[in-house]
Amino acid sequence: MSAKFVIPVCWEVYSTVEVTANSFEEAVKILTDNIDDVPLGESEYVDESYRIDECDEFTSKHLRHIGGISIDKDGIHK
Repeated sequence: MSAKFVIPVCWEVYSTVEVTANSFEEAVKILTDNIDDVPLGESEYVDESYRIDECDEFTSKHLRHIGGISIDKDGIHK
């Protein structure tokens, strides 16, 4: 009998934002100091970035439990 499983996944996006400043260094500082208040820009999907969230402790623990799959910093290994 089939079952549904919820598996955490992640992917990356790329974007830019406009910051008004007197220099590039000042713009970076302004952005860094206010990063949580800056609206998200138009995002572009980073090719080939879609994957199982290997850093997720829950996923790692349960994949090891089912079938001897292990996850380390280099990815998934059977």
